[in-house]
Amino acid sequence: MNDNNSAADRIEGGAQRLAGKAQEEWGELTNDANAEAQGEARQVQGQAQQAKGDVENAVTNVRDSAGNAINNAKNNVQNALDDLTN
Repeated sequence: MNDNNSAADRIEGGAQRLAGKAQEEWGELTNDANAEAQGEARQVQGQAQQAKGDVENAVTNVRDSAGNAINNAKNNVQNALDDLTN
């Protein structure tokens, strides 16, 4: 997973939500139930895409934090071993 992909998903999802809202409003304005429903569906699709980006970002953060914790633990063990041998 890559930060650029998650950011792109969040941005594209937001754009889909905005376009869907405009389409829904147009459907309401013109009494076009089909356009209104399509706009609502587009908003849901945008929300899902934004959520995907949020999850990818969270997974990346957890992965990075776990990697840092492992490196810190390795360094602590190495320092303890160095102290014992000196």
